[in-house]
Amino acid sequence: MDQRLRPQDTGTTLVELLVVVAILAVLGVGVSLMAVRAPQAAPQQDQTRFRTTFTRLQDLSVQGQAVHGLQVSPSGWQAMRRDGDGWQPLGQPQRWQGRALLSGGTRAYAPGGPQIVLLPSGQSTPFDIRFAAGADRARACRGTGWDGVTCD
Repeated sequence: MDQRLRPQDTGTTLVELLVVVAILAVLGVGVSLMAVRAPQAAPQQDQTRFRTTFTRLQDLSVQGQAVHGLQVSPSGWQAMRRDGDGWQPLGQPQRWQGRALLSGGTRAYAPGGPQIVLLPSGQSTPFDIRFAAGADRARACRGTGWDGVTCD
């Protein structure tokens, strides 16, 4: 038997080439959609993460009868707990996906302390925080100090 290749058996067919091009096109579209959506989703993700963190710390304060807080900066936040030595960080600092602005006259009550303090009674420091990324619509969360957090 002759094992030599014939000219029609070598190389790739047009169908194989078209399949590869189609796969690359689908992958390219997927990557470009993810890149376009990422900045738009940042304010909503930051808002959700903030609301979840605030609610968990508030519950922890009430159940554990301890004072907790949130130290907020434009680039991220740090959960904190007050003990006999002052304010201690809880876990690692977290980064915002976009940027955040804490307003309403909220400031840290002690050097290196949090701007938002959560008391064992369920009360907290009043605050207003806005989340944005680029020219997208900003999102906000606020707390009056008497009733948890509300976000729009």
